[in-house]
Amino acid sequence: MPRPPKPWWWAARGEWAVTIDGRRHRLGPDAGAATAQFHALMASRSRPAPAPHSVAALADDFLEHVRRHRAPRTFRWYTDQWQSFLDATGIANLAAADVRPSHIESWLDANPHWSAATRDGAITAITAAFRWGVKLGHLARNPVAHVERPRVENRDKLVPLSHYTRILEIARPPFRDLVCLAWETGARPQELCTVESRHVSLAQGIWTFKLAESKGQRHRRVVYLSDEALEITKRLTEQHPSGPLLRNNRGRPWNGTSTCGTFRRLAKHLDGELYCLYNFRHTFATRMLLADVDSVTLASIMGHRDTTMLSRVYAHLESSPEQLRSILAGAAARLGSVAEPAAAAVPDAEPSDPE
Repeated sequence: MPRPPKPWWWAARGEWAVTIDGRRHRLGPDAGAATAQFHALMASRSRPAPAPHSVAALADDFLEHVRRHRAPRTFRWYTDQWQSFLDATGIANLAAADVRPSHIESWLDANPHWSAATRDGAITAITAAFRWGVKLGHLARNPVAHVERPRVENRDKLVPLSHYTRILEIARPPFRDLVCLAWETGARPQELCTVESRHVSLAQGIWTFKLAESKGQRHRRVVYLSDEALEITKRLTEQHPSGPLLRNNRGRPWNGTSTCGTFRRLAKHLDGELYCLYNFRHTFATRMLLADVDSVTLASIMGHRDTTMLSRVYAHLESSPEQLRSILAGAAARLGSVAEPAAAAVPDAEPSDPE
């Protein structure tokens, strides 16, 4: 059964609002006047039963859920996506059950400059609200469940050692520290850009992110530091006792825009290859696997709860045929050393009795 309408604070507008029969009404910033106007609207309703959830009402309820249960940056991302979607389609007052995949397609077509990954993320932001609506009983079914998604290429590009060393040679110190820590720890870009002195334990050689600061906010995240990463971290904590440790030349924390811009400028020195910080994370995983680090240990180092994600990393190994052949030769040698004693232990067949 739909929930009865009641006023709610619209933070983006700085005023009270209420959704009645699928239509949103602005009630003004004063709580008393808003309550009086709400009762007047309810008294003048032309039908006793509320209309199905409108798109705007569904979006508002979903975003409030995200605000309460997800990280602030996640809330901002969902809010930006939904604002763009409603501005482009003009379907805020349409019943949510009447939304069609064509509405999402028209929104995507209005932004032809978006990459496949951006388009896929945009679809995720909108469809997540409808799935949530079905789960809570606002909708009988998901009307956009079958929207077609673009094919997104995996960010599986590996960073060869020659390019890594070249970056260290030509990059300025702030970016050099960022790249070196990415190479040495396999940390997520978000973790690299937000780590502060309060996260650091030099005695243990780790960064620790609390539950609310970790990806997914389900488990505490621990980043383990190599000797080189520990030295960089120690130096940066002395330079920046508060705030983010890793900052660009202007003293601002690194973010997606600034890191991508720097990689873009360095590409001409790297045979035209354009990298991102996630490439260093995938490269780290591949290097560890090729060094015979077991997948369970590596999953823990990289902050995964199990080895499911690592199974995808094995696909990177085909990029290094020489190492694959070396591993195969080593495995064959070990198997041979095990098989030979076993073969010697098999007794000879008994000779047949002479006739």
